[in-house]
Amino acid sequence: MRSVERGIIDKRLHEWGDELRKHRNLAAHATDARFALADAKNLYDFSTAICDYVFVLTEKFEDFKKRQAKKQEPQS
Repeated sequence: MRSVERGIIDKRLHEWGDELRKHRNLAAHATDARFALADAKNLYDFSTAICDYVFVLTEKFEDFKKRQAKKQEPQS
């Protein structure tokens, strides 16, 4: 099951990832494929955004929720 179907990422991030996959395949194989600098920068930004969203921000949000839940606990 794909990440978008499991609710890990939304449809937009999935689309970004799909473009990364397509361009990775072009770069990984011996072809004459060329990339514009602007395209390379965009692809880098998309990959960074996906990693931040899935790994960094998800963990930060979970930590935030834990702190908020602790505030709701009755004080002893």
